[in-house]
Amino acid sequence: NLTKHTAKHKNRGKMSEFRTHHLVARLMDLLGIRDEDPEAYVKILQRNTAQTNTLAVVNAARDTVAARAVDRSGFLSVYSELKDAQARELDPLVCFLAKIIGDRDVLGLLQAARPAALPAARADMDPELAKLQQQITRLAGESFSPTGLPWPRAPPSDALPLPLASLERPFASLAFPTVARPRLAPGVALGTLPLPAQEACLLEDLLYLMMGVEGKYITTFRGDDRFSVRFEIDRSGDGSLRELARLHLPLCQAYAAVAAYCDLMSDYNGGLVAQALAAAMRTLLKEYLVFVAQLEHQKIQNTLSLQKMWFLVQPCAQTLTAVASLVHAIHKGRCEGGPLLSLLHERTMAAIGNPAQHELCLALTQAAAAPFLAMLEQWIYRGMIDDAYGEFMVAEEQAFRKELLGTEYNDAYWERHYQVLPDRTPSFLVELSQQILSTGKYLTVVRQCGREVSNPNASELLYTPGRGCHDAVARAHAFASKHLLDLLCGEFRLVERLTSLKQYFLMEQGDLFQSFMDSVDDELRKNTADISVGRLASLLELTQRTSQAAADPFKDDLRCGLLPCNLITELFRIMNVSHDYKGNKRGAMEFFAPSQFQLDGLEALRGTVVSGLEAFTLDYHVEWPVSLVLNKRALKRYQLLFRYLFFIKHVERQLSAAWIELQATKAMGRAHFAYTAVFALQQRMQSFVLSLQYYSGAEVLTPRWHALMAAVHQATTLDDVLQKHSDFLDTCLKECMLTNPILLKTVSKLLIICTKFTAHVQLVGRSLFANIIKAGGTLTPALVASERAFHETVGKHESLFGACMQDLLDGLAQLASSPGEAHMASLAARLDNNGYYARQPKPRRA
Repeated sequence: NLTKHTAKHKNRGKMSEFRTHHLVARLMDLLGIRDEDPEAYVKILQRNTAQTNTLAVVNAARDTVAARAVDRSGFLSVYSELKDAQARELDPLVCFLAKIIGDRDVLGLLQAARPAALPAARADMDPELAKLQQQITRLAGESFSPTGLPWPRAPPSDALPLPLASLERPFASLAFPTVARPRLAPGVALGTLPLPAQEACLLEDLLYLMMGVEGKYITTFRGDDRFSVRFEIDRSGDGSLRELARLHLPLCQAYAAVAAYCDLMSDYNGGLVAQALAAAMRTLLKEYLVFVAQLEHQKIQNTLSLQKMWFLVQPCAQTLTAVASLVHAIHKGRCEGGPLLSLLHERTMAAIGNPAQHELCLALTQAAAAPFLAMLEQWIYRGMIDDAYGEFMVAEEQAFRKELLGTEYNDAYWERHYQVLPDRTPSFLVELSQQILSTGKYLTVVRQCGREVSNPNASELLYTPGRGCHDAVARAHAFASKHLLDLLCGEFRLVERLTSLKQYFLMEQGDLFQSFMDSVDDELRKNTADISVGRLASLLELTQRTSQAAADPFKDDLRCGLLPCNLITELFRIMNVSHDYKGNKRGAMEFFAPSQFQLDGLEALRGTVVSGLEAFTLDYHVEWPVSLVLNKRALKRYQLLFRYLFFIKHVERQLSAAWIELQATKAMGRAHFAYTAVFALQQRMQSFVLSLQYYSGAEVLTPRWHALMAAVHQATTLDDVLQKHSDFLDTCLKECMLTNPILLKTVSKLLIICTKFTAHVQLVGRSLFANIIKAGGTLTPALVASERAFHETVGKHESLFGACMQDLLDGLAQLASSPGEAHMASLAARLDNNGYYARQPKPRRA
């Protein structure tokens, strides 16, 4: 899964770094690797590409694995069964196992880390995760058996009723009857007749057997299944005549197999592909029966002998034997739908050196592929699935509904509502599977918007051994993608929607938030339980209409709300990292317990109750089809960025308010110089916050946004837009340090220290300054004690702020040395532009 995921995203462009990192960390956790960094393995995976396994490589890998198997014959038997069943991932799996066997280090690691059993579900495990683990445990104990699959596929419930003749007249079928009936006893033994009469009797029996009717002197016996029969010739006859007659029996057996398959599929069984193949075989059988009638005519005229008939049936025997071989392969592999077409395609490609057999296989494959390609036409030209038997390569999952895009964070409508099923995909369409899936999905979105879909370039799809449907699918994909993008960017104004989102969530509309924060400052200082969301919404709407945001056509879609936790807690809950809250490595699938959201001693500084400033967030209402791009997952990432920027803006405002409070000390005269350290700390904090604001806005969000807009205008498919938009959000979160648990913890500490410092200046310092000024600059013992306590608290904040700044600069320097993280060096240089922190002594660590 890890290799397939990496290769898939490499084909689409930049892959999701967080998803790959998660898979690597999970694999290392399962293997018990605790001392390695997953990042090195992520880079190896991103550099490597999938290799194509040739037939020689697969055969060598099969022999290697069989040699190490406990039961060699059993392994080869299961391998053969899976191969006949057209198991698509069989050869890559065998090659992978062979590579493991050939690598002693990997083999030893796996043997050492092999668990005795799957771990039991923990009591505190997520219910869905526990349910999934139970299903995997159950399926792991079951063995795959192709013979246990239902075959042929039952007809749909709305199928037409079968004709009564097929139920009441079993002997009217083409093949040998499957019900028992009395045998026809010959009048005399074959050996008692003269030689001409023996030849005539054998000719008559063979002609009957060639049409599926039992003879007198050649007895028919049913095999283990309806596709195999065997014959026994009267032993009393002449030996040479019996040998000549025996030469014709393989032709009779081939006819019996083909006729039995045609009869089986005549009852609406097996799906449309199998029925179409049976219809093509029935056409061959009609020509064959005409040939048998011609042979019978020669017999009636006494011009046919066993030797002559053996010569005449040679071309027909080759054709019917090839078709019978195909029937047995279909029965053995229980092939239907896509696997059946894959088998036919393999036979067609393998018969290229035999013109006659190649033409036969090509005709059968074209006939069988006709209904499948008709379903494909409906999908790529109209975005509809017409699949009564469940054999089309694209399936619809009703559990994933577009209505959930705006409410469910993990809703995977676009990825999983329509999916390509590998076990239904013909081998000649595997390369086109993702393009086929995308084409139909695009047209489905257009239809769900109430628009008619009419492709002027639509053409009938036909099977050909070469590129086949490649050109038609490419034209359909180009039309569907352009049609959908024109609809989204034109009528539904996707680019304008994104621009509107940027104004609010990335805080580009400065006058709006300046006025809004002025009006709700007192309200947001309360605890969330005491805040009226309706009042916040009213104030937000008022400031919208009195600012430049009033010109935004989508301003009414903006919402506001309060979340139950602060930004840091939410990030640690949803962030896909391999470190715990202390920066220690952990299993990628482990969840954080609520008690682990404590950031060292930071909770004591911040307080345990969530305030409105920490809980406030924006929301945005979008409708279909824009919700494909601005789904809940994307909006959640916008909310994370907004809450981060909003809190920084709040801290910057508080520091400005603290500076205004400190201006009162100028009225103290010479006593004013006692507060120089307080002024200096406020300026360092102000510089830190402004540098963080500038970095986040000017060096991360703005250039990334321009790159996104350029990519959206150059995109040719909706998938390109989705991928570029997702990459934009992931990159912004990463470069704003919201995905690095260590840097995130440090930045959070610094911001909270700034808020505590400003609160101390505004609450304690304000009354202290007023009392000193009121006393005319004369310090009473009480004022001296108050001033000393004030400076001690400021000193603690200064010490803690300096230590955290050292931690942040060290972390940025270490991260900047990694490839692709040069932007961190720019932030570090801006934070310590005059080298102040570099000259400070390193704080001691406990």
